[in-house]
Amino acid sequence: MREIIESLRIFRNVNEDATVAGMMLFCCVNRDGFTHVTDLLKRSKLSKGTVSRQLAVLSDIGRGKKEGLDLLKLMEDPTDRRYKIVKLTPKGQEVFDKLASICPTKRNDNNAVRL
Repeated sequence: MREIIESLRIFRNVNEDATVAGMMLFCCVNRDGFTHVTDLLKRSKLSKGTVSRQLAVLSDIGRGKKEGLDLLKLMEDPTDRRYKIVKLTPKGQEVFDKLASICPTKRNDNNAVRL
């Protein structure tokens, strides 16, 4: 429980309006290094609108009059331009590394850290 509270504190330092949905999506992206938006929808079980809004906040796009956090980068899938790929920016990797340093980790077959 202490790790969860500390993780939320770290994420709130990046964005005072941080939500659990945003943090969950952020961590889902890093699980694979990159992911398709459609996979985030399936994994998170959040609505399309919620995922879209959170990705705007976490990327450089932003929402309303607020700038984006530049933690994630949204790009076209080079194999199929109809789909978007999401991956961490260097700033996003720094935040993820802070989160990973306080949370128990597991390694998958590709030796990638999973929270």
